[in-house]
Amino acid sequence: MVVAILIGVFIALVAAYILVIQFPGLVPAVGSAVDALIFYLGQAMDIVWLFVPKTVTIALMTLAIAVEVVVLGYKFVMWILRKIPMAGIN
Repeated sequence: MVVAILIGVFIALVAAYILVIQFPGLVPAVGSAVDALIFYLGQAMDIVWLFVPKTVTIALMTLAIAVEVVVLGYKFVMWILRKIPMAGIN
């Protein structure tokens, strides 16, 4: 219960901090580079879809991203819990 409260407080503090910061706009060069990257990734996916059906590719990509998010989330939560001495997690 205490750990859940601490995690909730941590998330609230980080969210409040991010909302307060005024981020500057992107430089036009960065925007064009991101657009080029997205274009090249789209072209690469078209090549992949020649060999593997689009529905299978999208389902497998979704599964891979979901697994990666869960693993990284678990590592992050465990890192936070190891920082709390009273939790007793090594």
